[in-house]
Amino acid sequence: TSTSGGGWTWDGNGTTSAGTGPLGAVSGSYYVYLEGTGLSTAVKSYINLPPFDLTSVSNPQLRFYYHMYGSSMGTLSVEVSTDNQMTWSTVYSISGQQQAVQSDDYILDSANLVGFGTSETWIRFVGGGHTGFATDMAIDDIYVGDGPLCPGSGGVAISNVTRNTA
Repeated sequence: TSTSGGGWTWDGNGTTSAGTGPLGAVSGSYYVYLEGTGLSTAVKSYINLPPFDLTSVSNPQLRFYYHMYGSSMGTLSVEVSTDNQMTWSTVYSISGQQQAVQSDDYILDSANLVGFGTSETWIRFVGGGHTGFATDMAIDDIYVGDGPLCPGSGGVAISNVTRNTA
């Protein structure tokens, strides 16, 4: 759903806009992406997951891959609700272009859901803040369940690598 304009689309062939978004899926054939062309910065588009029963999960976690290549990229957020979607808490947010080129791999990241382990936990991805044509963000391979006690780092970039430093 979205407040107006575009929305999230299930796709397997690269986005309809040249020079933005992924070229394909992480695994399998399909992923979801947000077509940002024509959306104003005020528009937010939502993709809602079905409710999860996380009462028996000791360390609830959301893991997903994202692709955010485009010079006008907005913000990707994850929100969680435990009161039948009356109120939402933001548990994850990342803004701006994250890949250096369109052919770069997706990035694996996670959101801690500790404190949201109810019998009806709602999760949604939110895309918004687009400022132009090159704004097609994508998500793929979503996992909700038990996570490691010490999750790995996500979104790490290494630069200025020399023989002794990075």
